[in-house]
Amino acid sequence: MARVEECKKLFYKFSREGNCYDRNLEKAELVSISEGKSSVELKLEERHTNQYGWMHGAFAATLVDCCTSLALFTKHSGFIASVDIHINYLKSAKRNDVIVVDCNVINMGLTLAFVEATIKNKANGHILVKATHTLYLSQ
Repeated sequence: MARVEECKKLFYKFSREGNCYDRNLEKAELVSISEGKSSVELKLEERHTNQYGWMHGAFAATLVDCCTSLALFTKHSGFIASVDIHINYLKSAKRNDVIVVDCNVINMGLTLAFVEATIKNKANGHILVKATHTLYLSQ
């Protein structure tokens, strides 16, 4: 349980105080976190969208990367690095929509972890994105 508490602090630190791309999540709220799972909610703003007002694909990929890593950090405290992110864009959301990112660690080996993510529209439950993220685990 102590690791989960550390991960909560880590999420708020990198999303609020960091100077990296993770700052795009500065208004995201951590809905829940437990061993191997995380759920994050966010209202889409102009900076999260393309020129047409729809959620930008690169932002969706950032959500997958950050939120799956958060779920993994509840089970692994060492260095991690992305090996592969596979994203299926099924539907989109528009500016001011609230989205929910649910992540789940599927399997962990000695050097690789496999995490899945689903991004949904909170209002109507439509699945917007299904993704898998493979990460390298340091020893």
